[in-house]
Amino acid sequence: NNCKKLQRIGFEADSKLQSIDDYAFCESSIDSITIPSSVILIEYSSFSSCHNLQHVEFSDDSKLQNIGSYAFIHSMIKNIKIPSSVICIEDNAFYKCSKLELVEFANDSKLQKISKKSFVNTKIKRITIPASVTFIGEGAFRDCRKLKRFEIPSDSKLQTINERAFMSSSIKSIVIPSSVKEI
Repeated sequence: NNCKKLQRIGFEADSKLQSIDDYAFCESSIDSITIPSSVILIEYSSFSSCHNLQHVEFSDDSKLQNIGSYAFIHSMIKNIKIPSSVICIEDNAFYKCSKLELVEFANDSKLQKISKKSFVNTKIKRITIPASVTFIGEGAFRDCRKLKRFEIPSDSKLQTINERAFMSSSIKSIVIPSSVKEI
C-alpha cells in the first residue's frame, strides 16, 4: 500500500465504518485523524510509519475495542486518550512513537490487556493504568527512559506483569497490588 501523498482523511458524521484494516493508511502523510465512533477495530499497521501523524482523536461515544499490533508504530503522536471501550492494546501498537509523552485512559475504561512492547521507546513520563487491566505484556514499557511514575490503582485487577515490562525506564518505586499472581 502506497499512500505517501495522502494528507487528509475525513469521514462523514454518520459513518458506519467498523474496521480500519491492515496497512490502510500506512506511510501516508496525514498529520491528524478523528476516528469515527463506529470503528471497533484498528487493525495491524493501519497507521504505521505515518511520520507526520501527531493527533489521533476518538469521540466520547467511541465503540473501539482493539488497537491492533503495530497500529501506530513510528508515528509522531504526542498524546492520546484511549477510549473507555478499548479492551486490548495489541503488541507494539505504539512502538517507537518517539514523541508520545502522554497516554490517558477514560475513567470508566474497560481495558484488560496491554500487550508486549506496546509502548517501547516512547517519552511517557507518568502513567496510571486502569483498574480493569489484568495483563501487562513483556517489555510493554521497555526503554521508556523518561517514565518515572507508573501508578496502579489500589482496586486493580492486575494479575500478570511479564518479564522486562519496565526495563530501562526511570521508575524509582512501584506498588504491586495484592491481585498480582505472576511477575
